[in-house]
Amino acid sequence: SVIIKSMSAAAVLLLAFVTTMNVSPAFAETVMNRLPLLSALVIVSDQDKGLDMAIKNDYVYQNFTQATDNGITFTVQDIIADEKKITFSYKLTIQEGHDNFTNLSARRILVKFNGKEEQVQSSYQRDNPQFAESKTIEGTATLNWDLDKESMPDKIVIYADEIDDYAFFFKKGPQVITEAEKEMVEYKQHGRAPFTVTGNWSVELDLSAMKTLSTRIFKDITFKTETATTVTLKSVEIAPTLVKIIMDGGAEMNDLIRLSDKIQVMAHLEDGNGVFYQASSFGGIRGSDYTVFYFESSYFSKSKDLYFVLDENYGSLDHKSTRVKLPRQY
Repeated sequence: SVIIKSMSAAAVLLLAFVTTMNVSPAFAETVMNRLPLLSALVIVSDQDKGLDMAIKNDYVYQNFTQATDNGITFTVQDIIADEKKITFSYKLTIQEGHDNFTNLSARRILVKFNGKEEQVQSSYQRDNPQFAESKTIEGTATLNWDLDKESMPDKIVIYADEIDDYAFFFKKGPQVITEAEKEMVEYKQHGRAPFTVTGNWSVELDLSAMKTLSTRIFKDITFKTETATTVTLKSVEIAPTLVKIIMDGGAEMNDLIRLSDKIQVMAHLEDGNGVFYQASSFGGIRGSDYTVFYFESSYFSKSKDLYFVLDENYGSLDHKSTRVKLPRQY
């Protein structure tokens, strides 16, 4: 009965999350049809084709591990992970006290793995009209841990140590509100600094039973662009959660990518069915002329064909696109 209750509550929260995110009715129906994948991962998947396909292909480690301290419970729910990236959904719930809290925001969430500690990128419901009743927020967190030659850890620890009632502070420890910060929208909205509770919300996760799929790796693919520039894709790594490409376009092109005030060179992937996989981030590799791109993952694409498309003079009328077929995905 406890499981049924928690699932029912999660369904209500998920419906509220869909409503506050202003997604389309069609997508809202899709979300509800995917129950009991009752987590904010479903919402985020609407913005990430790779994550969406991972969920549809059951590449999700369903988990329910929680820690409670100072009247607040931190719960880690569903996980999608491989050797490139980990994404998980979480909940924060007030069990008792903290009646003055208008919302919940973990100031930072960290992951301990393989002797390291990294802070995740987190997103959650900043405006939750159901909070007064539910005392719960749902969110997602992502870390590009890029393990490379390291193996997937069997165990990881996810923890938070400070929880505010709205997002304002980002560093650990007591904060002093400056006059400039008082002009920020968040501060003016509340008219005060966030209420803060400190504690130890630490959960250990056993990932040894999680299904993992190997990354497909291709090396040294050289081609000439429409502007006669020689480009080498030093490595193409297609993982279930993302595609990572390290590109050597020469010093001039890489400087355009890394140093220009506006985007002049951009890339995307396209499979044989015409599905685009956008770059989620890109930048230079320190100490080299290489550029690294991270794309939505095409791992679960029904097409075996994949193309790397490089756009030069991006955004202008005379932009040049070069389309290069990559080795078969599988």
